[in-house]
Amino acid sequence: MEKQILPENFVAELKVLATKLEVKFNEIAEFFEKEENQSVFAKSYNWIKSCLSKANCPQLDKEVLDLLAQAQKNGWHLMVRSTGKEDTKICPNAGGNKSIANVAPTKANIIRAIGQVIISYFFDIETGQPKSLMQRLKCKDETIFDTPFTPVLIQRMIGENLGLSASISTEVTPAVAIPTETIPAGVIPVGCVVYTQESEGSTPGVSSLQCSFGHPEGVVESSVGIDTCFVDEDKNYHCIIKVKPTRLVPECEQEKCKLVSKLNPANMTTSPALDENAIKALQIIAAKIQSAYNQPMDLELVYMPKTKTIYLVQARPISVITLKPEYIKSIEKLNTDNIVSGLTVCAADASLRFINNPTEIIIAVTLDDALKIFNDPNPENKSRDSAKCVIVQKNAESTSHAAAVFRGANLPILIAHDYSKIESWVKITPIFSQAKLVVDVQREIIVKIDQPEQLAITSGWFSHPLPNKLSVTEIAQADQTKEVPAENLMPETSIHDLIELIKESDAKTAKKALSTVIFRIQEQIDNKKVFIESNGYQKLPAQQALQLLENLKSYTLGLAQQIQPVLVLPARDIKRLYY
Repeated sequence: MEKQILPENFVAELKVLATKLEVKFNEIAEFFEKEENQSVFAKSYNWIKSCLSKANCPQLDKEVLDLLAQAQKNGWHLMVRSTGKEDTKICPNAGGNKSIANVAPTKANIIRAIGQVIISYFFDIETGQPKSLMQRLKCKDETIFDTPFTPVLIQRMIGENLGLSASISTEVTPAVAIPTETIPAGVIPVGCVVYTQESEGSTPGVSSLQCSFGHPEGVVESSVGIDTCFVDEDKNYHCIIKVKPTRLVPECEQEKCKLVSKLNPANMTTSPALDENAIKALQIIAAKIQSAYNQPMDLELVYMPKTKTIYLVQARPISVITLKPEYIKSIEKLNTDNIVSGLTVCAADASLRFINNPTEIIIAVTLDDALKIFNDPNPENKSRDSAKCVIVQKNAESTSHAAAVFRGANLPILIAHDYSKIESWVKITPIFSQAKLVVDVQREIIVKIDQPEQLAITSGWFSHPLPNKLSVTEIAQADQTKEVPAENLMPETSIHDLIELIKESDAKTAKKALSTVIFRIQEQIDNKKVFIESNGYQKLPAQQALQLLENLKSYTLGLAQQIQPVLVLPARDIKRLYY
């Protein structure tokens, strides 16, 4: 499979096929609506009766009918999703096919949802692109040429009860205040995506959990605030708790059911989505599933706090990339105006990317927008085959569907802090006739430089590739009574050099460097506290600002206590960098 292109007129023909399939599935759904409402559609009853006598009416399998009966009896709604064989560790097709949530348990609704899923194997009506086929084409999935295999999976939807949110939250609009009512403990589900082995550094024994309140579609689409936890095989964990103002909830109106965004009550917005026991339970499950499949896995699941039940709803292999880490040895002599800092979402193989023309970099406001560019079947879309990295403006999560696709294509993703400057360099006034761009995912920077060949490049790890994020909640209080002895400090050493010593020196020197860094941070915090006590603080009440600073002080001490035990590991060991 040399060329990754589609035949001429192929997309247009797929669109025609999608339209025909949609019409056919709607016809079948309408038949079931008449069958289920014979009194309403009295004129159609004789036709239905005749059809049944000839045994050529549309029919559903007994297993589906049994599930519908059980769902109607218990008040369940359903999920309808694809389960194709093409989603492999070589070809991650995350989000390529549709998953239809909150399907009311009737024959007509199930048929329409099945139709949408089957159509999505060929064509995405919403984007006007053959999304699934383009993603499979990019990873050279030769099963594209086989007879189409379009299986559909129907599941009970695990989620909060329909109507539960109606009395406690309202539609999200900028003018609506966060509701203050509380929700009964444990009744809101927690949707999660779990990587049984964190994917950025492939750190052995470390799982990543990304979770939020509500339906898990909010997590896989990065449409809600998401907590991230990293937990190792000894159940040590570190969580980054994000503000979670909204969640996705099931809602029905005039027999049309969907997921809608609702405001969370104030008591939930900064609360962790998972408690300690849930984090440890998910790690145990992640380890067992990875062992069973003998490879790292990407899991989608739902946790119900009230019953302490974990529901596995989907699993796929994680795309495994051979890591080739490298970074710019020193940036101190580079012009700071030519450096844009960012946040690494996906490090891919962790190597440097040298951008020589605009087609080698995909820039977009959101990661979903970037994926649309990547999947654009237009022959004029040069970025599809020549792109080396993806730069976005808005937040993106490493376990989202879009990130999984880019990771499988070995394309790193960065969120640019000064997106407008990158846009100017690439699109508005392109700089490529005079300069090039170098993307360093480890240092989390994009550099504009005239002669990139003059950069000193070092192979190996500069830092662990997981994003550097702060939590909105404090970690466990550290022991602040232990003062750092003066002989354990390195007062003449720069912060940059201290960080390097922590990463690569012997344990004794690394501990001194760590103590010095912590001492300097806490010295700055104490100075800020003295200033606020004397002058107040404009953005917050003084007492609240002082408490936040005290929390930060405790946070730094807690981090130091987590880091110290791994300083005995070899220099730049991936697990040493992780901690």
